[in-house]
Amino acid sequence: MPTPKQEITVKLDGTNNVLRPESVASVIENLVELLKSIDAQMWRVGKPRYRWRISRASMSSPFSITFEAMLAVPNGPDADVVGSLRIGLQELDTDNPQKRPKYFSDSDLERAKKIVSVYRDGIGNIILELPQQRRISPTLRIAHSADSLIRRAATTPSESYGSVEGILRRVTVDDREDHEKSEIQIIDRLTEQLVECKLGATTAEELATHIRKRVILFGRVRYASPGIPTHIDVESYRTINDSDIPSLEEIQNLNLNITNNKDPAEFIEDLRDSEG
Repeated sequence: MPTPKQEITVKLDGTNNVLRPESVASVIENLVELLKSIDAQMWRVGKPRYRWRISRASMSSPFSITFEAMLAVPNGPDADVVGSLRIGLQELDTDNPQKRPKYFSDSDLERAKKIVSVYRDGIGNIILELPQQRRISPTLRIAHSADSLIRRAATTPSESYGSVEGILRRVTVDDREDHEKSEIQIIDRLTEQLVECKLGATTAEELATHIRKRVILFGRVRYASPGIPTHIDVESYRTINDSDIPSLEEIQNLNLNITNNKDPAEFIEDLRDSEG
C-alpha cells in the first residue's frame, strides 16, 4: 500500500475571533518538532528523513497553515509520519491511557501537551486536517494523559534498546550445551551501580580479556527508572582504550581558542545575545 502524501493542515479559531500570535506560534512550533521527532524514531538511523515546508496559508477565519513533507535524505524511505502522529494523538485523547503511543518519547508527550495547552491561552478550537480526508480536533485530555504517562514512567521499570558504559568487573562463562547465556557485571559510569549483563559465551570469552577496563555494551536495557539501568541483554560491545581519552596535559597543549580571543565573560554575554 503506497504511503499517503505527508501533509498536514492546522486550522485555529481564536477566542472571540482574536488569535494571540504567541499561541499560534506555540502550536506550529511544537507540531513541527513533534513530526520531526516521530520521523526520527520511525527511521532506525535516528534522524528525520523529511523537512517540513509551508505550502499554503490563509489569514482569514479560521487561520490556516499547511505543511508538506519534503524528502531531505537522498534515497531515504517514505513513511507515514503524519499517520503515526494522528494515531498517537488519538490514543492520548482518551481517559487514562494505559501506555504511551508508539514513537512518542517523554519530550514528545510534552510537545503534545503544549499543543493543546493553548486552549487556556486564547485558542478556541484546533483542527488538524490529514491525508485521506481525515481530521482530528485534539482536546485538553491530551495534556492530562501526557502528565499521567510521564509520572508513571518515572516510577515504572521500562525496557528499550540502548547502551551501558562502565568498568567491567566480572565475567562468568558457562559453556554447557544447555546454557545459552553467560553473565558479566559492570559498574555503570553514570550511576556507579552494578548492572547485571547476559550475553553469549563467545562474547563473554572475548570480554574476559578486558577485566577492570572501560567498555560500552549495546543491547536491550532494563531500567528501574529513567537513567537507572539494572540489566542488559548484550548484543555487541566496544572497548574504550585509555589512549582514546586525552589527558589534561594533552588538552592544554592543543591551545584551543574557544572564546575567539575574547574575555570569557564577554564571550558568554555574546552567546546569550545571539540566542535571544
